[in-house]
Amino acid sequence: MNPGAQYPATMPLPNFNAWASILPKPLLIADKLEFIYTINYGMNLQGTALAASAAAQQASVNISNDAHFVIVGLFGRITTATPTALFNAATGAGDNVVQPVMVSLSDNSGNIWMDNAVHWDNLLTYAAKPFYLPFPRLVLKNSTITSTLTNLVAVAGQAQIALHGFKVYTEWKPDWSTRGS
Repeated sequence: MNPGAQYPATMPLPNFNAWASILPKPLLIADKLEFIYTINYGMNLQGTALAASAAAQQASVNISNDAHFVIVGLFGRITTATPTALFNAATGAGDNVVQPVMVSLSDNSGNIWMDNAVHWDNLLTYAAKPFYLPFPRLVLKNSTITSTLTNLVAVAGQAQIALHGFKVYTEWKPDWSTRGS
């Protein structure tokens, strides 16, 4: 049996109509701009490369103060220290490459993203197989999104996490953003 035949070459697009029914009205009626924020570990000569056997190495991106950001998709790439090969290509080929890295994401705008770090492949995918969130994630303007990576192998690498979504130009804030203050 051909395992590649079980799955489509790319994931289907999310149901944008369903998203429209669950997003708050102030977000729906506000001006929007497609945008991508990136978190880099040495990728494109930005940030510090992912160290061999790194434990809880952090990198972050600041959301600008002009607009909130709604994340609809997560994408990632890990390469060797010189970005000519996939990070752990020796363990497989093509879609079967396993990235031996644990990842967690958090922000300082009041959102809890996950209870524990997860394997890279359980959260992030690559451009050919995009992962769209089942529910869009709102990150408030002036927030910082932090990624924490733990490298499970003794090989240095470069990593990039791309947060695909759109800027939303509004002063509206959700109720959860003011709890506990």
